[in-house]
Amino acid sequence: MQRAPLCGLSVLAMLVASYSCGVFAAEPGPDPNKLIGRLVDAQGQPIAGAQVSQHDITCRPISAALPIITDSAGNFELPSTPGAPLHVAELAALAVVTAAGNYFEVNTPVMPEAAGRIEIPIPTLLTAQAKAPDKVGIGELAGVVVDQDGNPLADVEVHPWDWYPRYRTKTNKDGVFRVPLLGRGAKVEVRFKKEGFSPETFIHAPTGTPGWVVALGKETSISGTVRDADGKPAAGALIRANQGPKSADGVMITTIWTETKSDDQGRYQLFLQPDVYELLIRTPEQGVLHQTNVVVARGSAERDLELAAGVAFRAVVVDAQTEEPVAGVRLWNRQHKDVEGRSNADGLVIIPGMLPGTFEFSIDAPSYRRWWSEEAKSPWNRRSVAKPELKWQRNFDHLDFDLRPGMPTAKIFVEKGVRIRGRVVDPDGRPVAGATAAPALTGSGNSLTGDTRFSVPTKADGSFEMLLPASNDAQYNLVAHDGKYEEWRKWANGVLPPFTTVPGQEIDDVEIRLTRGATVRGQVVDAKGKPVPFCEVRAHAADLLENRYYDPTVKTGANGKFELMFIRPGKQFIQCAPLFLLARDAPAKSSVELKLAEGQSVDDVELVTGGPPAQLQLK
Repeated sequence: MQRAPLCGLSVLAMLVASYSCGVFAAEPGPDPNKLIGRLVDAQGQPIAGAQVSQHDITCRPISAALPIITDSAGNFELPSTPGAPLHVAELAALAVVTAAGNYFEVNTPVMPEAAGRIEIPIPTLLTAQAKAPDKVGIGELAGVVVDQDGNPLADVEVHPWDWYPRYRTKTNKDGVFRVPLLGRGAKVEVRFKKEGFSPETFIHAPTGTPGWVVALGKETSISGTVRDADGKPAAGALIRANQGPKSADGVMITTIWTETKSDDQGRYQLFLQPDVYELLIRTPEQGVLHQTNVVVARGSAERDLELAAGVAFRAVVVDAQTEEPVAGVRLWNRQHKDVEGRSNADGLVIIPGMLPGTFEFSIDAPSYRRWWSEEAKSPWNRRSVAKPELKWQRNFDHLDFDLRPGMPTAKIFVEKGVRIRGRVVDPDGRPVAGATAAPALTGSGNSLTGDTRFSVPTKADGSFEMLLPASNDAQYNLVAHDGKYEEWRKWANGVLPPFTTVPGQEIDDVEIRLTRGATVRGQVVDAKGKPVPFCEVRAHAADLLENRYYDPTVKTGANGKFELMFIRPGKQFIQCAPLFLLARDAPAKSSVELKLAEGQSVDDVELVTGGPPAQLQLK
């Protein structure tokens, strides 16, 4: 299948969508600036027939004219418009689709028109010494990585969705990489990194595209000397550059880190790609640094980094019920691995060398499952129940504080969790190993947290033990799932009736019985009645006693047909994508409600993607 036309059209549709970024909508009129450029590959050869469009620096599409097409010499002129302004001396973020259908993103400075045409290198080579895969599967990301001379680069880290370790891979000796099963038509954030080379990051790389060649160069970097608060060279300082936030396909990526360390003389060199960065250094003994809006253009630049004294964060951790000090509570942050502190026997935790400003601490507190502080910055982090009308308060995520010199010691309250022990059995009462026991917030159809953090697996004898936040005035219930997350084995889910708990409570001998499931078969079509392949279909319990992370889910085949198994008996919504957090909000024809019996099979269910939401009818 020829991918190029589909790729080009999908990217065009994304880039010319009617979208305004607020500040851009306030432009009084067309800006006289325009980007006069020439697209070349990594070897300086012109790229003809490429589509050039603009998005904002966070990679969100903005309202703009149709893409400009480069001429035979790679030349183009991109005008500034009220919806897509260009400003001299600022970076313009470009999306480029080559004539072959390969998609690239590149940032380049806007020069005064008097400066003439500037060359904009795209990280690809039209002629390379290594061959890119010409057969790429649906939902697969594949290509070849080379240096600027076209030679293949081995052991390049290729990491789609770079915060998630599952998809990380490396190029082989021929520079080739393949990452399957990323999703049909998906636009994937992917990073290419190798020591001694400038990284390349793409925010909307389309899957299923053959012939992709990515070139890594060494020409863009910042370097200099790191000096401590006394002006002396700071050896071993970790320099971190964040090029986020970026708006990717269905998710906002807050941080994309590139790192290096200073040498014994305080010298550093940090290879980057052109972009706008946040620079961070935190060394409790030598000082800290935080710089924002650091523009890195193509080429090398000297940038000495001067550290300043940091802030010491102090807090006392106490039990919410007794106000006795609690030892061993860990404060940390996933994005800042060098930030960590633990409370001592007096409940005191001190973390020196912090950067001034807002900082979020994750909390690890054995036997505790909820925390808050009156000194926290966000109001929802200040009390166990922020508003009397709220029956359920999360308060088990992070705590954020406004760090500043001389700030008072914070007081952090931690609330004991509820320990539940039990076992999962099959419909005949036999223990089920490798099942999952999970909580659900009764009446919402959701987990307690919007994720699976409180889910636990069963042991060989079907037993489990979990520690949950107390429900207090709310209700929750437990769900059993036969398998791991995204795994369905033999039985349908089982649920327990809702109940309430208090801090420190212990509940034993709980039994959750799995069920004999029903099966629903049918087809997903579009508004014109054409089959929709690879469309997600799920069953969502109408009694809202299940956890949506364990809803039975499948994708349609090439003919749009599906077979949805392992459905718990009772009233169930059978729905196709786009899926809604609340099942009742789904467009009318995309969802049906069925009353299913144990072991029942229902055929010929038709679901229609899209359309306005409407009241569902029971069938």
